[in-house]
Amino acid sequence: MRDGGLGIRRAAQLALSAFLASAAGTLSLQDEILANAVVTEDTYVADLKAKWSTLHSMAPPDFPYSAKHSVWDKPESLQRRPFV
Repeated sequence: MRDGGLGIRRAAQLALSAFLASAAGTLSLQDEILANAVVTEDTYVADLKAKWSTLHSMAPPDFPYSAKHSVWDKPESLQRRPFV
């Protein structure tokens, strides 16, 4: 709302950044739960990070910032601002 409009966005616009923030925010819990399991890198998360980086021409944020949805979403918000 700060930039005009109602502040309502489509779920599809938020999905990638919300998923990546959730994955980063729960990583320590995932590690605890899977402590005794042989687990490889989550290629789905890696692929989505690469997609996000390509879409925004920047490296993904590092932890602890990566656990905040607003950090992942900011580039998308800035790109859409002129259309509000």
